[in-house]
Amino acid sequence: MIYVILLIFILILFIPINISIIYDEKRFYIKIYNFKVINLTKKKKTNRVKQKTKIKFDYRLIFPYIKPTVKNINYLIKRIKLRLRYNIKVSSSDAFYTAMIFGVLNSVLPVLFTYLSINYKFNHNGSIYCDFNSTKPKLEFTIFISLNLMIIIIFLIKSFLILIKIYKGGVLYGRASNRRINENYNG
Repeated sequence: MIYVILLIFILILFIPINISIIYDEKRFYIKIYNFKVINLTKKKKTNRVKQKTKIKFDYRLIFPYIKPTVKNINYLIKRIKLRLRYNIKVSSSDAFYTAMIFGVLNSVLPVLFTYLSINYKFNHNGSIYCDFNSTKPKLEFTIFISLNLMIIIIFLIKSFLILIKIYKGGVLYGRASNRRINENYNG
């Protein structure tokens, strides 16, 4: 019985999790598999004023940990599979501006998408088109994110180890923070 439970747990670790981010003019929501998790549609604004608490943070403390944190995030991003579907309608009140925006988008987006698909697991399809008769631009996109649960667990363990090093005050290279300044005999 315990082997069956262990086998099921191991299989769950390697099943990909599918996350979809969908944006349209009327809706914006995030789905995991086919279940809506976060629905951020446009709501009416209230006149409530929120007070923000001020937190002072010394940014000099995090400089030694930026490089390992970026490596950890890059580890996660390189293992995520991304698919993008987009439709962009370019339009404005002036035909010259419409043509300029259309030309810039057609020259910048393919370069960006090529860079992403070479360095990461990224696929895209979509279209950019002009509408000279309209004055309102339109953007629709859907992002599909697929990753394994094992990758998330490894990412969280690495992040936790970085946080432990920050909390203890040690350096990530294994030296304690309470060493003497001229101590050279421990390597």
